[in-house]
Amino acid sequence: MWSPWRHRLLRFLQFLASLIAWPYSMLYSFTIKKRAVPPINNPLLLKKASELAEMIRERKISSTTVVQAFIERIEDVNPIINSVVQDRFNDALKEAKEVDKMVEANPDPEYWLRTKPLLGVPMSFKETIAVKGMSNNGGRLRPKESIAQDDCIAVKNLREAGAIPIVVTNTPELCFFWETYNYANGLTKNPYDTQRTAGGSSGGEASLQSAGGSPIGLGSDIAGSGRLPPMYCGIFGHKPTSRLISVTGHIPDSKDPDWNKYLVFAPIARSASDLALVLRCAAPKETENLRLEEPVDFTTLKVYYIEECISPLLTKVDDEIKTAVRKAALHFQKYGIAPKKITIKDFDKSLQATLTLMLNLECPHVVFQRSEDPNDWTIWTVFGEYLRKSVGFGRVALYSIVFGLMKRYFQHLPQSQRDECQEFKEQFTRYFEEMLGDNGVLILPVFSSPAHYHFQMYGRFLNSSYLSIFNLLEMPATACPTGLNSKGMPIGVQIAAFKHQDRLTIGVAKELENAYGGWVPPSSEPNHNMV
Repeated sequence: MWSPWRHRLLRFLQFLASLIAWPYSMLYSFTIKKRAVPPINNPLLLKKASELAEMIRERKISSTTVVQAFIERIEDVNPIINSVVQDRFNDALKEAKEVDKMVEANPDPEYWLRTKPLLGVPMSFKETIAVKGMSNNGGRLRPKESIAQDDCIAVKNLREAGAIPIVVTNTPELCFFWETYNYANGLTKNPYDTQRTAGGSSGGEASLQSAGGSPIGLGSDIAGSGRLPPMYCGIFGHKPTSRLISVTGHIPDSKDPDWNKYLVFAPIARSASDLALVLRCAAPKETENLRLEEPVDFTTLKVYYIEECISPLLTKVDDEIKTAVRKAALHFQKYGIAPKKITIKDFDKSLQATLTLMLNLECPHVVFQRSEDPNDWTIWTVFGEYLRKSVGFGRVALYSIVFGLMKRYFQHLPQSQRDECQEFKEQFTRYFEEMLGDNGVLILPVFSSPAHYHFQMYGRFLNSSYLSIFNLLEMPATACPTGLNSKGMPIGVQIAAFKHQDRLTIGVAKELENAYGGWVPPSSEPNHNMV
């Protein structure tokens, strides 16, 4: 693996980035009026997707009424949080009316539960996921526009299950950062405090759902992008076992056969049970053997937890997050088991392996390419963009420039280092398989801190080790909210299991949601049960 000097270099670069970003971050964030979204007054907006679907198929309410309620909420909150790239309100209302006619013609709720479990429920999608007729441009200025010509496989499956796409949501340029901003669509804000980040790259999706603008959604996750924003915004996000949900139709894409080992589509929801519902509907055949509907027997569950990974690469984990991790793990003592606190040697080296292996994949789409060929750019293209940006004429985000430099650097590492990283992955995979097996979970932080002020991620990016390790190992991981901290911002924990044990991570999230309340809507009374 890497020599100590590379560790020191990475730490120094993060420290330097923090020094540069901190004053700009504070000045910029405080130019934004501190706001939370208005309280949710319509009780429909507080319902789970499964509850809405049940009400629709039992004709207790019409799909049209449900869709209209979420449209009105989006119109109220989006001017505050800037989550939506494009809406399809008119088409969604037409489709809702068709649903109402279908239910009237066949009023058998069991039939609709069996064939279309999401019938009539509005749903949002990250803009990088292809929804027919909607923007699929990934926050880029070049090209100015890219419209999806068809639904991708996951969206088709969700439509077949009865879901109604309502909007596509904001993302950083081609998903390349953990904060959601770009020159095309602007900055997405946290619904609890607009001076703070919603995270990235599925930040638009998480922000909108947390604000009450959508009951469920689909994001993507290649280095924590489907878990960090849900934690920052107080909702649930699930990174599935790799290759369960087809990622065809995602932008960026790569022709590399290993691309979909790392990139996954991530269900995002305001309740843990809806995560399983979205996962089943997005990949009905692939999830048949996962037993997602089968309850978890907590009396036989093995629970391990890590409050903090001590490393010179990582910053200190917030004390309230460490407390939440510990309480979440010890909650399972009530089932007669003994959760075990552990340390994992070389845990932080997962970031090195992830960067080395992922950045040596065949090039995905990048903002620098001059044609349809993702490889049509050079290091001088990147420096040119940096020079334009330094004199005020740049139209490419700084994180994209950093990605371009890193991509070229890692491509020139010797093959021996790539082989070492592959061996590290295989060793860690065996370690987790032996430790967790088919009935174990690991509870740990999602990230080192709650949502911070805008752009401070430049000084904290190495903490993505808590997230990226599970992309590297192709394991499922669920972000679970645990209430609000002493400053009224969401915090949460991450639950991981071995491959194809998605049922365990979602089941543990359900248990914690039932015990501690789950999502706390912005502008409601704080819940400090876990802190």
